Amino acid sequence: MQLVVLSVKDYGLGILSLSKPQIDRLERVQNAAMRTVLGCTKDTHVVFMRYILDLASIRVRNKVTQAKLNLNVLVNPRHTLYDNLSSITGNMIRRGSSWFAEAEDFLGKVCCIDEISSGKEWFELRPDCRSLVNVHIPMGRERRECAAVINDNDIRLLIEEHSKPEYPVIYTDGSPLTCADVKVSKSRPVVTLLNGLEVVCDTKTDNGGWIVFQRRASADVDFYRNWVEYKYGFGNIHGNFWMGLEKIHKLTSMQRYELRIDFSYQGKNYYAKYSSFSLLGEPENYAIRISGYSGNAEDTMSYHNGQAFSTFDRDHDNFGINCAAHYHGGWWYTQCHHVHLNGDWGNTKYGHGLNWLPVTGFTDSVTFSEMKMRPVDNDLCCSNALL
Repeated sequence: MQLVVLSVKDYGLGILSLSKPQIDRLERVQNAAMRTVLGCTKDTHVVFMRYILDLASIRVRNKVTQAKLNLNVLVNPRHTLYDNLSSITGNMIRRGSSWFAEAEDFLGKVCCIDEISSGKEWFELRPDCRSLVNVHIPMGRERRECAAVINDNDIRLLIEEHSKPEYPVIYTDGSPLTCADVKVSKSRPVVTLLNGLEVVCDTKTDNGGWIVFQRRASADVDFYRNWVEYKYGFGNIHGNFWMGLEKIHKLTSMQRYELRIDFSYQGKNYYAKYSSFSLLGEPENYAIRISGYSGNAEDTMSYHNGQAFSTFDRDHDNFGINCAAHYHGGWWYTQCHHVHLNGDWGNTKYGHGLNWLPVTGFTDSVTFSEMKMRPVDNDLCCSNALL
């Protein structure tokens, strides 16, 4: 199994003749092998595993190998294929919308001829292949339109400006990797990250870079929801919403995050910040793990540390009653709660409202709340690394 994960050299020139179904099949085998070698679960995105192993996908290797072979033929008149090159559909001489024109265009956007000749791809990793520093060089619409005329010098200047020699350089379609890459004047823009996840970013609080996963500013959205809705998310992303337990779990299983909770009560703003934050997966009922408190609200959330999430139709609390059903919410209930930010908006009945015990007690509600997460470093980890 491990042989499948190793360098493309192990495949030899046979990769040139692979059909699309064969490439798809081999990529599935490669993905399974990477998870076996790294000990990752299916929640770990294949992109992160490839970066850790310094390994490009089979599809990319196929294009690069095709382009390299043709370039080698073009510069060597003695090559046995040189005389027949012009008869090959889609080669560098005849061009056209064929496999080599596509491969050439692909390479032109991510590396230069010198790098192709020396065997390099468009990203490099540190020798230990574990601690990654992402260098984000956007190739958005404007740059894609003029990519054909950007010379090697422009590419090198971009890399020198944003990186050090040992850093991996990751070209993207211009989408931000994280909320830290979002540079706009709005304080809560809705953006689509490189991984395809649509999120609300907090670009102002504590130097920005936060992904907001819970927001409550009015009674517009009822948070008394079932397990499936809490798993996948609900509400209006431009207003009051819950992003979804599964999305939070997947993010925190691939990178280390910190947690910040902001809330307001009687005209005063409070916050609690935890330097380490993760959610376990659905088999563990999305149990929360936090540590490293700081803030001006008391460390009340630690009461819920290690507890599974509960809804009215999935009771995982440690009490004799169903806390979610009794207190009209969905939360990491224990016996039952000291913090309850997914409760019934404005409700002053004991334990039913949006409570932070030392601030509101059990009979009053906060008037605003946001829960948000932010990467604390650039180490990418497998899902089971945090368990």
